[in-house]
Amino acid sequence: MLQTLFTTKVMLCCALVSLFESSMFIFVFSWTPALSPNSDHALLPAGFIFAVYMMTCMSGASIYRLCNRLQTTKIMLGIFCLASAAMAVPAFGGISEEAKYINFGAFVIFELCVGAYFPAAASMKNEFVGDRHRVTVYNVFRTPMNIIVVVVLLTGPSLLSSFQLLCMQLALGTVILALFCICRNGTSDKQLPLLSS
Repeated sequence: MLQTLFTTKVMLCCALVSLFESSMFIFVFSWTPALSPNSDHALLPAGFIFAVYMMTCMSGASIYRLCNRLQTTKIMLGIFCLASAAMAVPAFGGISEEAKYINFGAFVIFELCVGAYFPAAASMKNEFVGDRHRVTVYNVFRTPMNIIVVVVLLTGPSLLSSFQLLCMQLALGTVILALFCICRNGTSDKQLPLLSS
């Protein structure tokens, strides 16, 4: 059981799930004040914005379906790279009334990544995690994700700090995936026994 939990592929899945899904949940709490920094949140057309997010999310899932012949880790690398670039817009461009339309565009791109992430992550978990311990391993994946979300919500960082954290988490996921893809392409699974699932 412990050997199943600590293979390189399983730990990669755990890191990616924790980094992306915690970013997604923190984003849920952050996008409304980011789009109405100097005005009443009640004046924000939240229903329309949410509908745009859901449509974009569905489009992301469709884009994944078109790309599913590619290697799953490479698709995930693209998702993390685009998501970190999207979160860099509010993280380094700032949260202001003047920047709210640019930030909204970045949030739409992030939602596109969310839509592509879920089928890609499911495919990667299916490939990397064995059937025998799948339920237990999936529960282990959610523990660090929940810890990250709870710590951020309890500490209550500023809005700008929250987006900087999201950007850093997604950039870290991009680096981890890039290193994994480089190692996987440069070395066969027989040479690296930890890469076997």
